[in-house]
Parts: sequence; C-alpha cells; structure tokens
Amino acid sequence: MSTFTTAALSITGRRSANQDAYVSDAPLGLFAVADGMGGYEGGELASQLALEALSAFLRDIEVDPDRTCPTGWDVALSLTENLLAQGIIEAHEAVVRERHGLYEKMGTTVVAFLRTAEGLAVGHVGDSRAYRLRGGILSALTRDHSMVEQLRDLGMVGPEEDGPPGMSHIVTAALGIGGFQRPTLALDKPRAGDRYLLCSDGLCGVLSDAEIADHLSTPSLTGAAETLVQAALEAGSRDNITVVVVAVT
Repeated sequence: MSTFTTAALSITGRRSANQDAYVSDAPLGLFAVADGMGGYEGGELASQLALEALSAFLRDIEVDPDRTCPTGWDVALSLTENLLAQGIIEAHEAVVRERHGLYEKMGTTVVAFLRTAEGLAVGHVGDSRAYRLRGGILSALTRDHSMVEQLRDLGMVGPEEDGPPGMSHIVTAALGIGGFQRPTLALDKPRAGDRYLLCSDGLCGVLSDAEIADHLSTPSLTGAAETLVQAALEAGSRDNITVVVVAVT
C-alpha cells in the first residue's frame, strides 16, 4: 500500500472565531475537514463533535471489527466507503444529541478521506471540498450540496457563476440538521505522485481551480498548505480557512 504524508493548517482569518476543525491521522488512515455552520451558535462545537465521533468510530472498528453498525451496509459500495459512511452518520448523530438550548440550530459540513488497502474513500456532506492533483491536472472529487449546485442542475446558473447574492453559501445538507440521510461517497485509487486536498469553503470559495492546482504543486507539503491558506486570505476570503494536504509516495 502506498505511503501517505500530510500537512494541515487552519486559521481564523477575518472571523472572530474559528468554526472549522480538521483531522489528519495517517496511522488511522483518516483525513477530514469540518466547517461549522455560520450564523448559529455552536458551529465550533458541531465541527469538533463531528470529527471526534468519526475518529472514535473508526478506532472502535479497528479494535472490534464486529462492532454494530445500526444503519447497515450499502451493497453497492465498497467496504471502505461503507465504513466512512457509517462514521459520518455517527458524526451526524453526535451533533444531533447536543442540539438543544443555545445550540439547537448548530450543524456542520464534513469532507473526509478514509484510506485502506482497497483505496481512498471520499465522503462529504455540505460544501467543504476534496480535490486530487494528478499529473498537473486538478480534479474535484466532491460536488457541493448547495443551492447554487441545484440551480446549476436546473440550468439557471452557469458553471462559473456564483448565483444570486447571498446564495453562494447556502448548503442543502449538513450534519446535525433534519433531512440528513447518508453522505455522498466515492472510491478513488491513489497513484504515486498524487496530491489530495481537503478544504473548507473559506478557500475554495475564493480561489480558482488553476490557483488551487498551482499552490498545491508547491514541493513542500507544509509549504503547499501555507501558500494555499495565504492565497485565499489575499484573495479576500472572509471565512475561516482550513486545508489538509495529502501526498502519495
């Protein structure tokens, strides 16, 4: 199995608090970014709860492969995708359990990689994104759960348009909120030389694919994480900015 190395960085940016969270756990094979929903109390708590629950589930499975998975398996998915799906569902339930009082409207997006011998499972809910850089070509591995994407499906917004003012950050799915069922999943086959990126919309909301590819190509992984975040800040991002960069060697 290929070796993965990683670097990560999260900054508050121009916000008063950082509602993003990330996991970069190479031994567990888990890399994830969560972005607490802005405008509501508890965004920071929601993102932390979600990633703690996701990590805890995968550690439990390592110790006890027969651990109960209440939502069952999807036979159309690989084992790795099913494991990641169950972990994200448990992350959702962890947020729901704390959603009361001051935090009754809290929620969070999540995007995650789970690496096993099968490959790299990609799972997401919301508008945090995953990318792969291979041979100089950047590919999006996720498609936002957002109002803008729904408008694109209807032909009302072009591929490069942001949609009506104020709509660009409206998500149609998030952990903790009603109507959530299962994350969107895919299985990717890593190759030596690939670079992967997980990020919150504080980065992908202001940088073009060409800019992301350019900064993600920085030879040093730490340098790539730093230049990505700095570029987003200089491009005017007014949100928290979080990146997890993963290289395959």
